[in-house]
Amino acid sequence: MIKKKVLENIIQNKVPSIILTKLEEHGFKYLKSQKIFKKISDGIEYQLRLLTQQSTLEYIEESDEPRIYFSIAGSIKYIEYEKWYKKKFDEESRMNIGTNGIKVYIVPDISDFDSSSYYVPSKSQAFKSMVTKSLITGKEKAEPLNINEYIESILFKLLDELNSKSNPEVLFEKREFPLQYTFLMHFYGHNELANSQISKTHKYYLDKIDKEENPKRVIQMFEKFLNDVKKLNGLELENPFKQAIKIKSNLNESRLNFLPNSGYSENLRIDIRNVDLNQVLLNTNGEIILYINNSKLFILNSTGNLKSEITIPIQQGFNKLNWEIPLGYEKKHKVTYANNLLIFDNGTVIELKIPRQTKKSKHKQSSNFKDVKFIDNNIYVTYHKTLIKYSIEGEFVEQKEFEYVLEKMVPSKKWVISANRIFDFDGNLKHEYKVGHGNSQWKISNSEDSITFYGYSTKSQYYEFEGKSKTLWAHPTFKKGYKETLYSDTHHNFDLSTLTFSPDDSIMVGSGHHGKYVAWRRKSFERFELIPQDEVIALLKPSSMSIRKGDAIINVESKPEIVEIDNVKYLKNRSNSAGETFFIEEGEFFVFDIPSINLITVWNKDFQNIFYEKSNGSIEFHGQNQLTERNKDELIVYKRNGH
Repeated sequence: MIKKKVLENIIQNKVPSIILTKLEEHGFKYLKSQKIFKKISDGIEYQLRLLTQQSTLEYIEESDEPRIYFSIAGSIKYIEYEKWYKKKFDEESRMNIGTNGIKVYIVPDISDFDSSSYYVPSKSQAFKSMVTKSLITGKEKAEPLNINEYIESILFKLLDELNSKSNPEVLFEKREFPLQYTFLMHFYGHNELANSQISKTHKYYLDKIDKEENPKRVIQMFEKFLNDVKKLNGLELENPFKQAIKIKSNLNESRLNFLPNSGYSENLRIDIRNVDLNQVLLNTNGEIILYINNSKLFILNSTGNLKSEITIPIQQGFNKLNWEIPLGYEKKHKVTYANNLLIFDNGTVIELKIPRQTKKSKHKQSSNFKDVKFIDNNIYVTYHKTLIKYSIEGEFVEQKEFEYVLEKMVPSKKWVISANRIFDFDGNLKHEYKVGHGNSQWKISNSEDSITFYGYSTKSQYYEFEGKSKTLWAHPTFKKGYKETLYSDTHHNFDLSTLTFSPDDSIMVGSGHHGKYVAWRRKSFERFELIPQDEVIALLKPSSMSIRKGDAIINVESKPEIVEIDNVKYLKNRSNSAGETFFIEEGEFFVFDIPSINLITVWNKDFQNIFYEKSNGSIEFHGQNQLTERNKDELIVYKRNGH
């Protein structure tokens, strides 16, 4: 089989010389580094691009010739409009004005190939190639053209099409969707037309939201549209569908009643259908903080009344926030922190200004902090490769640049962690550890005397800061017969994916791929396979996979079961992965939440599964006395009975 890169190189080396003479007559130049033909005229950038991502080689018996297929597509960009849009809205317009790709082929010479052009594919590679070719072939709507035929019959039609799209009025009249190019009309001074389109767009969203059963996505688009209109001309349009949460009737459910006086009762039921709920924080002062839509905070009191709605500020030239941010509550100073925003209990709100990077980049600067800690009446933040120090009043104090990307901090030691390295706040390397390939996650013990690396490798690494090290196996694949008996059809994903220490650090509990539940006693590092009750095993979801037998494809189902190897019991389980583990009752019990099947399992310190209960969504514990249960429609807040 011929290497894909070889085909791409043949196209990029041959086609420009064939087509360039014709394009030069129209003012185009070929930019070899960008692999495009380009010209700029009257503030419009025209491009022709060779699309080689799906290039294939085919031998045609009828004509006795090999063919290399690729596509040619054109596009234009309104240069001044794009500059104006980015300045006005602090983002790219994402206005895509182009033509459909036309499939073309060239006939290569034998001299285009040498011995390094070929490789022997594995069965998997051959199968993927066959599937890809079949999918590409199935999409074809027209016969591919020889490159010379394309130049004679199509090329100049494509240029005419691009020229017509360079007229904004014509582009607007021929728009594919009714709401396209409204801001382009405003830029070119067609304000009456633009305002008419804005009114139509406003009505369109109102009608669509009113008809939608679950309008969350449409409401988000509507709010962005309203914000953009306000930035455009200061106009504030009506918004009767502002994104919000709703407090629902309390069903007074009681959960986790596995021991006397240890159950949790429903405190609040919140309708979240109209928002994207990113994170939840239950403060010790009774407040409920919801981080939604990668942008806003809803702060509720314990009875569900909305205290405030705050948009986390984004500095000019910075990217929007990610799905997850540092979110927490600091008791000493009575302050909730949400990334770069501080919200004090007395109502004061402070924004921590992110220092601008001195090195220029075509990409926007990140808005996301990695970690926030309050130490010695100062605020420390890890941000990319920088440790930033602020005063408690939010004033910038200083920053320290590191060679590596920084993650979280260890406040008591004034350490900062970067992958497998630990530095002090002055940048001195304190520890560097050898970890398994892909073990990008880590967990520090509660007493802060050890760190464990895990995440992808079959082996996880435990290190004491002053002392011994150990290898932890989520799956004991070293044991003879383990893989052959439990996982004979796979050879990967035997890693540890979650890890939690008990409050006194005496027990480590984790879960791994293929529905593995495991624990270790830290004193001896003896490994314990966690075996659920028979009733729980019956509730675990079987896994299935398709395999080929001859010409037939059959579906094989694997049900979870207990198997024995050398008188040791193991759970054979191919899915049903656990979420994070939580210790309760001062560490006497721990809870596995299995969100894929909405199941809660509770275990004692002897590693016996003593209780299970079906849930209505994923469970998250917030200290010993509060938990939340979340699904796509509701967030339910529970409080421990008697607290």
